[in-house]
Amino acid sequence: MIKTLIYLIGLVLIIAAGMLIGGANPQVIDFDFIAAKVTMPQSTLMAIWFGAGFAIALLFAAWQISVLWLRCHSLRRRLRVYEEKDKAADEQKKADEAAIHAATEAKIVRVEPVRKEGSAESSSDGSKENPSGEAGVKQADA
Repeated sequence: MIKTLIYLIGLVLIIAAGMLIGGANPQVIDFDFIAAKVTMPQSTLMAIWFGAGFAIALLFAAWQISVLWLRCHSLRRRLRVYEEKDKAADEQKKADEAAIHAATEAKIVRVEPVRKEGSAESSSDGSKENPSGEAGVKQADA
């Protein structure tokens, strides 16, 4: 807000300086339009062209801002969908971890490291080993 206000004050000061300089230099020129010819002070013509250029730049900036705003809105919507999916996946993971923890505490399942094939040690209960080398889950002996 403050930044915008500073820019507007600067713009007003530039326009005021241009009007003061133009008022001190009343050179009259002929300007030919497509269908007409007009005689006006040079400062007035310069102010008209400056205003037209500023208006065109403002329209271009508004167009770019609206395109970027729409893109940002679309990306925010997509992000919201992904966050909801991620939240659901996290809740499922927590539920799975809680179930595994409860089952481990109740001694329903036993988590043991699985030995790799070709290792010198053999399993004591004769169960098959997991070739991936990950921990295995076995039913506990009742």
